[in-house]
Amino acid sequence: MSNTMLQNVVEVCQELGLSTPNAVASSSDQLLVQIMALMNRTGVELMKGYPWQALQLEHRFYTTVVSDTGDTTSGSAVVTNITDTSSLSTNFMVSGTGIPDDTFILSVDSATQVTLSAQASAAGTGTALTFTQVLYTLPSDFDRIESGTEWDKSSSWQLLGPNDPKEWQYQKSGYISSGPRVRFRLQGDRFSVFPAPSTGLRYGFEYVSQNWCTDSSGTGQAKFAADTDLSLIPDELLVLGTKAKFNLAKGFDATSTIMEYKTAVRNAQANDKGSADINLGRSKAKFLIDSTNLPDTGYGA
Repeated sequence: MSNTMLQNVVEVCQELGLSTPNAVASSSDQLLVQIMALMNRTGVELMKGYPWQALQLEHRFYTTVVSDTGDTTSGSAVVTNITDTSSLSTNFMVSGTGIPDDTFILSVDSATQVTLSAQASAAGTGTALTFTQVLYTLPSDFDRIESGTEWDKSSSWQLLGPNDPKEWQYQKSGYISSGPRVRFRLQGDRFSVFPAPSTGLRYGFEYVSQNWCTDSSGTGQAKFAADTDLSLIPDELLVLGTKAKFNLAKGFDATSTIMEYKTAVRNAQANDKGSADINLGRSKAKFLIDSTNLPDTGYGA
């Protein structure tokens, strides 16, 4: 079981030959304030430096498509007389007669009106419009994505990407840009997909959480805030890392404490989770069927 933050600070103080506290988070003692800050810095450093299994989580969401009608005016970006805008936002792409490609909702103006990011090229009354969500909010504790884990689980296809900005604009703007596979990128702290997906598809990916510790009830958080908080990263690393940072901050010789800390980090990472076997002979395919032997379309034709 993990130590509390107070227990870890007490251990740091004991090993440094300092007076041991009865409380830390509420203390005004500048030495304890510094040790707590250094321990939080160590926790963030460890979270950023390695995908600890305790911090690896999965995220799932469904794509959203809204079909509606509206009135357009040639040369105007305003669409009026929409039946219901309550489920719309600037995360939606818009398509329909007279709506240019790669057009988004710029603002939701009222219960029946939106302003688009491009002007309509034709006027229409009761024009059929499709509003497709292509930008999805990342988890609140998101730090970084685990590359290669992005999947369209409804279609059993791996999402392609992440695209760089040049590829992304080519996909959205070129004459030959779309295909049966969906591309993605992280953009503006959101998960962006293209081409616009069908409704009700289930997407998902794995990510590393920034919440490397929890409160006493198990609620994740990005830093220690109370004496009873618990770490999801090995306590030994927090103690050794804090000691090394304390010696550096005070101008002491930190050579031995840094070496001890780095050795402990390497050992903890090696023991954190299982590793795949390394085959020194001829390589074997990991999957019976994948993109190397199955075409995007026309399988079995």
